[in-house]
Formats: sequence, C-alpha cells, structure tokens
Amino acid sequence: MKEIMDERRQEAEYIAKHAVRKDVDSLFSLVEPKKAAKSIVDPIIEATLATINNGFRTLSGKPIDAVIGKDRLAEYGNSFDLDRAVESTFRLSKLNEELFQGVSEAVMYPLFRDFIMLVAHHVKAGAESLIAERSVKPKGKRKKPSAAIEPVLILPYNGGDFKPEGSDDRTKIDGALALCKLSSPIEPQSSSNYKDMFAINELKRQESEPLQAFTQLVEYTRNIYANQDHRRFAWGLTMCGTKVRGCLFHHDGVRATSAMDVASPGGRERLVALLVHWSFCNFTRLGYDTNMRRLKEENAWEIRCPDHDNDGKRNSFTSYITTRTILNASSLFGRHTRCYIARRKDDTSGTEVVLKDSWSLPRDLKKQSAIST
Repeated sequence: MKEIMDERRQEAEYIAKHAVRKDVDSLFSLVEPKKAAKSIVDPIIEATLATINNGFRTLSGKPIDAVIGKDRLAEYGNSFDLDRAVESTFRLSKLNEELFQGVSEAVMYPLFRDFIMLVAHHVKAGAESLIAERSVKPKGKRKKPSAAIEPVLILPYNGGDFKPEGSDDRTKIDGALALCKLSSPIEPQSSSNYKDMFAINELKRQESEPLQAFTQLVEYTRNIYANQDHRRFAWGLTMCGTKVRGCLFHHDGVRATSAMDVASPGGRERLVALLVHWSFCNFTRLGYDTNMRRLKEENAWEIRCPDHDNDGKRNSFTSYITTRTILNASSLFGRHTRCYIARRKDDTSGTEVVLKDSWSLPRDLKKQSAIST
C-alpha cells in the first residue's frame, strides 16, 4: 500500500506543478445563471453579503481576542446557528492575525463549515420564498412552480481530516461539499462517502502553500471519478490562509480561479457568488452525466443510451440497468472509459450486453471554450 500511495503522491505533485492552469476566471462564467435566472440569484447573493457585512460591523467594535479566541472552537461548525456562522466568517477573515499564528489548519475546519452553511441558509430562504410566491396566482389559485427553478443546497460534511468511504488507500481529506435537496435541514452531512461528494476541500494555514493544497486536491479527487460513474468532470476548493480558489478537473488538466480573499469584501462577494451559482446551476455544468442515474438500493446504474437512425441522428433512447462494473474511471485525465455488464430495462429475458462509456472531443470545439481558456 505504501508504494501505491507514494506513486500517487508523486503523480499528484507532478500534475500540481505542470498541469494546473492558474487564474482562469472564465470558470466563474461557466456556472453563472442565465439572464432570466439572475433576478432570482442576485437577491440571494445580496442578502448573504448584507448579513455578513452587518455582522462584521458589529464584531469589528469588539476586542479581537474576544471574537476570535482559540479556546471556543468546539462551539463551531457542528450544527447551524446564523449569528455564530457570521462570527465564524469573521474569524476566517482574520486568520492572518497574530492571534492565530502558530495554530494548526484544524482551526479552519469548523469555521469553513459554518461559512458554507451560512450561504446555504440564504439559498434555502430565498429559493423557498420565491417558489412559494410563484406557486400562487393573484386570485389565490395554485399553479405549478416554474420547472426551471430546481436549486440545491451546498452543504459541508461533518468533521475534518477524515477518511471517506470508497477510498482504496489511507489518505484523509480536510473536508468536502455535498449537493442536497432544498428541503434538507441546514446542518453538516454525517455520512461521508466519495459516492456522494460534489467537491473536495483542501485547507492550509499559510497563503504560501497553494502548491501543496493543489497536490492533495489532485490526489484525492481521483476517488470521485472512481466512485461516481456519472461524473464527467469534478470541482474542488482550496483555501490557503484567507485565500480560496475554485478548481475544475477536466479531461486534459486542472483549471484554478484567481484567489478569492475572504479578508476583503470583493473576495467574499466572489466566493459567495460561486457557491450560490453552484446551487442554481444545471447538473451538466456541475460535472454530471444526466443520462445516468444511480440506483442506490440495487447498487446499480440506469443508463440512457441514444439510438441512431441511418443518418446518424439521435431519434430515441434505450435504458439499461448495470449488473456489474468491469472497469471504472479511477484516473484524473483522459477519456474516463467505463465498462459494464448490463441488461435492457424493458427486457425480462435476462439477456446481458456489454456497455462501454467514454468521452471524446465534441465535433464543435467551440462548446469547450468556457473551460479551455
């Protein structure tokens, strides 16, 4: 096992040095909502920032050691309290203060969880209010809510420096984010499994450690591909000191945004916007193949395969249920080839087929421009 882990770490170090393109802020536009949805999303971002800024004004008037004292960490990040989450965000913004010097990165775990839940709280409140408003006609008759509004909550996992289920080695991650239903309570997710993770977080105490953060994020993200057969690409976050970067893992490398500094109003605004945009983004842009559906109870996948006519045009779909996985995609880059033994969903004869799923370059490379620049 040690030899395997050493080899993976060496590969991750090489990728972090040579295959991570930094300051690629076009990643933000990849998940920005369409014009019609901005009227929904922008007020949520504004409300979140207002809560943070009002809290900061109040906390700035208190002695700093009373606000960010290190002896109160046990109170943070294990449940949700709005006032405490604002205080956690304030503490995150002060990580470079002398009072925090010499402490380990573990101090960041509960604070970052609280910040993520603070944003999710405003997404939930804003989205539920909007859906309720649009579900009622002026005369009081109910109508079906808009199908375009299907937000999710971005919630953290509980704990820090833990080994998720689904890993085939002994590596531990600092944290991760999950996609949860809008009706979910605002609280950390207790069951940590790579099968359910949306994005991994890697946190470092010093701003001078982005290379190490990228290395570990690269090393751990391979487990997302190995456990999630419907992942086309993966997201991640690094936080070094007060600076957060969004990362996108694609078939030919890793792209990272410029730093979003939570110590500055502009940096906090960009980070809040990214989290809210993820909440309202369609699943394709979040990295999922929507033609695949995980069947948890059957420990299988339902896969919709396109049928083509003689001209090569798609005219229908056939659904298959996997019975066994022959090959998963445990590598970060390439075509992410996966193979299955499967049966047709509507076939009761028991006849099995082999399905091969892999990704190739689209005919129109312009479709990739948002993530290749």
